[in-house]
Amino acid sequence: MNHASFKFSHEGELNNSIIYILIAIILIFFIIEEYLGGSKNALTLLNLGANSKELVLQKNQYYRLITSMYLHAGLMHLFFNCYVLYSFGNFLFSILGNKNFLLVFFISGICGSLASVFLSKASISVGASGAIWGFLGATLALSVFPSYYIADYYRNILLKTTGINIAINLGISLLPMIDIWAHLGGGISGFILTWFIISEPKSYFRKTKHVIKNILLYILLALNLICLTYVLFINLYTKYLNY
Repeated sequence: MNHASFKFSHEGELNNSIIYILIAIILIFFIIEEYLGGSKNALTLLNLGANSKELVLQKNQYYRLITSMYLHAGLMHLFFNCYVLYSFGNFLFSILGNKNFLLVFFISGICGSLASVFLSKASISVGASGAIWGFLGATLALSVFPSYYIADYYRNILLKTTGINIAINLGISLLPMIDIWAHLGGGISGFILTWFIISEPKSYFRKTKHVIKNILLYILLALNLICLTYVLFINLYTKYLNY
C-alpha cells in the first residue's frame, strides 16, 4: 500500500517505538508467567491479573480489566498477538499517530475486557486480542468515514481488505477456547473511538476535543502503569518476602 497516499497525523514526530515497548511488556509478563508456574496455569494467570467475572464483579478487582491485556496463555497465543500487534499496529500507527494509536489500544482492550466480564461464560480470560480487534474496528471506521487521514481511493481498497480480515478473524473467534465477546467488545469500541478521532468538529470544539483526548490518554497511561506495577509487586512480595 502506498504510504504517500495517506495524510498522517501530525501530533508530534511519529515514533513507533511505542509498539516495541508494548510488545516488550507482553514478553516480560510472559517470562514471569512461565517462571511463576506456567503461562497455561490458571492460578498463575489469576495471580498476575487475568480477567475474571467473579473477581471483577464480586471482589471489585477492576485492575484485571487492564492487566489481562498483557498476559497470554501459551506460545502460540503470545506469538500470534505479538505478530499482529507489530504488523497491523505499525500500519494503523502510521495513519493515526502516537496518541490516537495508544487511545485505540488502551480503550479497545479495556472494553474487550468489560464485554468478557458481562457477556462471556469463560472463567478467566487473557490476551491483547480485544485491543487488536480494536485495530480492526479502527480500520473499518477509517475506510467507512471520509477524513483527511486517508485518501478516498484507498478507503475503498481498505474497506475490502478490512472486510476480509474481519470475516477471517470472526471465524477464528468462533473456535473453542476463544473469547469472542472480548474480540467483539474491542472491535466495536475501536470503531466508535476512531470515528470520534477522525471526525471534524466545528472549529470551536476542536480545542476541547484535543484536550479531552490528552487528558484521557494520560489517565489511561497512569492506570496501566499503576495496575501493572501492582500485580508485579504483589507477586514478587508473595514469592520472595512473605515467608
